[in-house]
Amino acid sequence: MIEKFGITEFPKVVYLNDDGDNIVMEKKPSWNRLNTFMREHALRKPYYEDAKALAILEARKVAEDVEKAEEPAPDTHQEL
Repeated sequence: MIEKFGITEFPKVVYLNDDGDNIVMEKKPSWNRLNTFMREHALRKPYYEDAKALAILEARKVAEDVEKAEEPAPDTHQEL
């Protein structure tokens, strides 16, 4: 993770988004900076209570299921 984000100084705060939109807090953490950073990037409410987030998760699941269904079946026939 240190190499991936080019972190050279510590401590560092990294926001990891499942869409790959990751953000490294560049400034030295202080109470006010952490509070602001978290307010900007944290979920407003738990994902399981957010209809929009649940819809995104369901759409991903459906897309994964479709992708799996389109994959060729593994060859289970073995030649002797």
